[in-house]
Amino acid sequence: MKKLIYFTSIALIILSSCSKESNDVAPIPTLTTTPTPSPSPSPSPSPSIVSNPGNGVTDLDGNSYPSIVLGNGQEWMGENLKTTKYSNGDSIPEITNGGQWSGLATGAYCWYNNDSASYETPYGKLYNWFTVADSRNACPTGWRVPSDDDWKMLEYYLGMDSVELDSINIMTRGTDEGGKLKETGSTHWSITNIGATNEINFTAVPAGYRDVTSSFNVINGATWFWSSNAFDTQNAISRALPGGGTEITRWTDDKGEGYSVRCIKN
Repeated sequence: MKKLIYFTSIALIILSSCSKESNDVAPIPTLTTTPTPSPSPSPSPSPSIVSNPGNGVTDLDGNSYPSIVLGNGQEWMGENLKTTKYSNGDSIPEITNGGQWSGLATGAYCWYNNDSASYETPYGKLYNWFTVADSRNACPTGWRVPSDDDWKMLEYYLGMDSVELDSINIMTRGTDEGGKLKETGSTHWSITNIGATNEINFTAVPAGYRDVTSSFNVINGATWFWSSNAFDTQNAISRALPGGGTEITRWTDDKGEGYSVRCIKN
């Protein structure tokens, strides 16, 4: 499914480059599965989105993160997680070996291409879902990995229609909410960064991902974030932001994939 986001981004670039010659637009493929029921967040979308700087937070490795406080009461990290420790001080293993990564059922992290010098800043680390599900908490004390409902509350605040919140594995979910989260410009986004406004200073960067077979993909083209919720025994719920669109896609992905993490304050 992630590859489909990527190829759709490429297709949109091609269509954009051909727009002077043709007004024909290829249909965007849609994947559908049965949505998992979940209560809709209670706050109404704000007619004027408010985002103010928070006090930030520092992890046990000494990494400092800015934070943003939204008008819906949520406070989010403004950068991707970089920690190598759970909040109790236990180490999260770094796994570079592909065979080891593919067979994991416990927490681990890596850098994209196992290259810390090139990718620690600004992309942070990639964590499998077993890390974010661990009761020792990968986020600093007083913070947590956002749940699926935390993500939905953010999306609703940004203007997503409540009827779309539970849509899953559908690429056209929402309208411009993803653009409000993406860093603007092409400093890090090499695939056309459509509709990026970074309206709330979330500053999502295209960190790519490490798949369950251990290959690294789509750096500078898209980004994925874990939620703390499992979907079933093999998959968990994530969010994806493509360079070639403004949507926020709600995916079910293998728990062994390596994705970025944003923390939210308790």
